[in-house]
Amino acid sequence: MNRFTIIALTTVLFLSACKKDKDQPPKPPADTFRLQFNGQTIPFSQVDSAVVLFHKEGSNNPVFQRLIKGANHWQTSIDGLSAGKYRAELYVYAQLADGNATTSGRYQLDKKFTIPYREDSLVVVAGPGAGPQDPWEKFIVLADPDHSVLLTVPLNPKNPYFEFLLQDTRWDQFQLERIAAKYGNGGNEFIAIHAWECPGSCYGADRIISNSTAFLPFVETLGSKAWDNAEVSGWVANSGTGEKVEFFYQYDR
Repeated sequence: MNRFTIIALTTVLFLSACKKDKDQPPKPPADTFRLQFNGQTIPFSQVDSAVVLFHKEGSNNPVFQRLIKGANHWQTSIDGLSAGKYRAELYVYAQLADGNATTSGRYQLDKKFTIPYREDSLVVVAGPGAGPQDPWEKFIVLADPDHSVLLTVPLNPKNPYFEFLLQDTRWDQFQLERIAAKYGNGGNEFIAIHAWECPGSCYGADRIISNSTAFLPFVETLGSKAWDNAEVSGWVANSGTGEKVEFFYQYDR
């Protein structure tokens, strides 16, 4: 086979491949946003609910949607979202293993994607994992027996955020303390400790106290120091009646 025959055959094959690609119908855009669970994620049975806020680039009006439970996933439709760049702000509410008991937890993750999404038939995000390199941020959610107040604190002590969510406005005094420590021969050494307190007029009509600055000194003190266990403690009170509810959670890294 001479050189000109090889060139001719190559050209024919190339044109044939181009024609085949051209004849293929375009992949339809994904119309579903899915949170997938498997052997590398937390157990699907531990998840209570999942929600998402879709933030479109250039818009100040996020779209809130509850995800619907499936066989091994939670999902929602994205048919109603217009074309553009998006950030999905995901929240998963689940039960955390805590010895023989269970404690409520929250996992949080941001996922960026573009609509129309043609990479696959679904926009798929892996659910929270248990490993230290997992990208999901983990929070502990503490509540009183009546769920009149919810205290949410990140388990990573280098995250200064915390929030109180009030279901009952009788609470008007609040306190939170965070400790990072390290076990040693001499016992448990406190590496960093900091407390925040609000004596009154702590929240507005939304009944939420959210703060990302009060524990910055705690984060700065911890710095790059090694820690292997931590504590979260706090209380809420009614200044008129003296009623008080206390919270406490201790965990290893």
